Amino acid sequence: MDRNLEKPKDITQVSDYIWEIPPSYKKGMNVPARIYASKKLLHEMDAGVFEQVTNVACLPGIQKYSFCMPDGHWGYGFPIGGVAAFDAEEGIISPGGIGFDINCLHPQTKILTEFGYHRQIRDFEHSQSDERLALMNTHTSKKETSKIALFLKKKADNKILKIKTSLGNEIIVSEDHPLLTPDGFIRAGALSNKDSLVVCPFEGVPYEEPADSTLIDEEGVIALVGKRGKLIKELKEKGLLPLRSNSPKLPILAKLVGFLTGDGWIGHYYSKKREMDVWSTRAIGDLEDLKEIQKDFLELGYSAKHISTNECNSTLSSTDGTARMIKGRSSQLHLNSQSLSVLMHLLGVPKGNKSRQETKMPTWVHKSPLWIKRLYIAGLFGAELSKPLQRKDEPYTFVEPSFSQNKINSLERSNLNFLLEVSNLLLEFGINTNKIYRQEGVLNSYGEKTHKLSLKISSKMDNLITLWGKIGFEYCSSRKKLSMGALAYLAYRRIASEKLKEFILLSKTEIRQGISPREIYQKAGTLGHSLAMVKGQLYRETQSIRANVTTLTFEDYVSRYQLENSEFVTSSIEEIAELDYKGDVYDFTMKSEHHNFIANSIVSHNCGMRLVTTNLTYKEVQPRLKELIDTLFKSVPAGVGCKGFVKVQKKDFIDIIETGSKWCVENGYGWKDDVERTEGYGVIDWADHTKVSDKAMSRGIDQLGTLGSGNHYLEAQVAHAKDIFDPITAKAFGIHTPDQVVVMVHCGSRGFGHQIGTDYLRIFEGVMQKYNIEVRDRELTCAPFQSKEGQDYYKAMACA
Repeated sequence: MDRNLEKPKDITQVSDYIWEIPPSYKKGMNVPARIYASKKLLHEMDAGVFEQVTNVACLPGIQKYSFCMPDGHWGYGFPIGGVAAFDAEEGIISPGGIGFDINCLHPQTKILTEFGYHRQIRDFEHSQSDERLALMNTHTSKKETSKIALFLKKKADNKILKIKTSLGNEIIVSEDHPLLTPDGFIRAGALSNKDSLVVCPFEGVPYEEPADSTLIDEEGVIALVGKRGKLIKELKEKGLLPLRSNSPKLPILAKLVGFLTGDGWIGHYYSKKREMDVWSTRAIGDLEDLKEIQKDFLELGYSAKHISTNECNSTLSSTDGTARMIKGRSSQLHLNSQSLSVLMHLLGVPKGNKSRQETKMPTWVHKSPLWIKRLYIAGLFGAELSKPLQRKDEPYTFVEPSFSQNKINSLERSNLNFLLEVSNLLLEFGINTNKIYRQEGVLNSYGEKTHKLSLKISSKMDNLITLWGKIGFEYCSSRKKLSMGALAYLAYRRIASEKLKEFILLSKTEIRQGISPREIYQKAGTLGHSLAMVKGQLYRETQSIRANVTTLTFEDYVSRYQLENSEFVTSSIEEIAELDYKGDVYDFTMKSEHHNFIANSIVSHNCGMRLVTTNLTYKEVQPRLKELIDTLFKSVPAGVGCKGFVKVQKKDFIDIIETGSKWCVENGYGWKDDVERTEGYGVIDWADHTKVSDKAMSRGIDQLGTLGSGNHYLEAQVAHAKDIFDPITAKAFGIHTPDQVVVMVHCGSRGFGHQIGTDYLRIFEGVMQKYNIEVRDRELTCAPFQSKEGQDYYKAMACA
């Protein structure tokens, strides 16, 4: 290729750091070429980079763009730093460009999101927007959320496994997809029935697109507070007016309206100086939960920094004349924003003393999709629903959850209607309630008699599973974590009960077939079934079986299976089966250092990469820089023809190229964590040494542990603040301190990989005519990915 080239004149700037060369630049370009670089980097790039990146754009089956990254420079076929994606069915594979596979999930996998709804992973292909997915903080085991960095899709090209846990969770994944276990992420193909998975018991509800209707408009605000221009302007600037049913901020508002209806206060006083009502809001709760509300206020564009905690001493006078003292501590979050307080009241939060005001479920909640209703009722339950409780002598079951409201007696009918609205809303989720109980209250400070109405929710097992698994609690972390343990425990008991019923029914058939009771009792003991229950049910004529299993108590179950201070539990693997599936599979890369998301309730690894950093700054390293570099040169073999210090026989070399980092760790050249923190766990599963030539093997066997030459390097680098263009992503990769020192290594596959590429260039040259392929550069010689030659190269290069 002629290197005396000019840079393209019709390159256009897409953004500060993206440049595009259109398909019209060169005949045969199937897609545009995109270069990621600053103006300075772009100017310094070799002109050959532009020639190569546009040549790649001409290859058959290329998708969307031919990319070149900021480190782009002249390469072999592809520019170094070149990236391209090809259609797995119609595209090609070329030694000029090397890629890694992605681990994937079945298209119907349910993905849990920030707002408690789930969507099938395939539905994210055309609609990702700014959704945040639920994930697990791998340091604290707490549930958090993150945006999606990348959505991935391809055809399944390796084994697809169906994995089922003891709690009934099922997931269909490619064999290379890592799932979280108590020992870290492990590829699905390496799991067995001896392993357990980390699961989030909360299921949530399906996503439904909201309607596009107006909930609050300017006229509504004026009707409440008059023509207050500044207040109205602020709501408009924050995207809250007009407020529509499909507003991206409505989910947060729904949670807040529910919670503040229960444990909040909205009110106003008249300011003579301003000649207007001054509105404010207070939320009451535990500090951890108030900080969560604080974050949500900030998401809406409002800052609420003041949290006060006070000792409370009060005397309550009962209607019968007796009095009792109440002592405690109360924490309150203060929001002085008038515009948000007015909006909250318009959305349905009662104003003033709630015990003296009617509470009604807002009309807009009734008309909303189920997932918005969930947010409202979960916020309300975070304030007012009792936590999972057990009686002292009943360690296997839970009492009826209770939702209570206190009102003055003149509002008793209204109070009853509100509880009936809550009951009817629960029916939409498939949750049944029992009776509403009335209890005499106290005399309030106005001398008015009060009462308490309590709505009791059915404590049947399936009902509680639906309650805690589909609705749960918002803004109450203690009840949320406790309910997740209770939810997992009930699922565990339900499955144990179903297994016992199945065993009893089968045993009845076996008795009729002549199997002795003794054999059945022995089998029951082996399977862990209650012998008394089996004996009691075996000879009953009725087909109805009540199998009250004796299992672990709730307390014992939580101590054994729930992660400490977490919503997550562990569940053992019961079944792993291989499926015959060749359709599309999907994955994400997350904008989170924890690299996971929740798929079918199972914590699943995303597809991503990692940068290893130091905790040193340039100021700390600079005095010993020469010593550091000298040590690196002495310790790391580098340069053309250099040989490594790792001496192995051919059979060991075959083991290395097919098992990767695992061999290094087992032979003392690495730590266990290295495998877990390397993309693909340090191995490419389809590596096949039989596709590698003897010449390539002989070139590679002596180069283990070497750096090489050319564009291969090991550098101690400084991450200057001015060079960080995306601080959030940088922090996710561990770059968080000004002038932080990092070590960057690029060693490649040395002569081993080069020889494999050379071998297959020759093979591909001989078959391109057969497949009717033409390329603009010999070093882009290729073959169809699905051809025998393409697959052979794919397996050979996986060894390098």
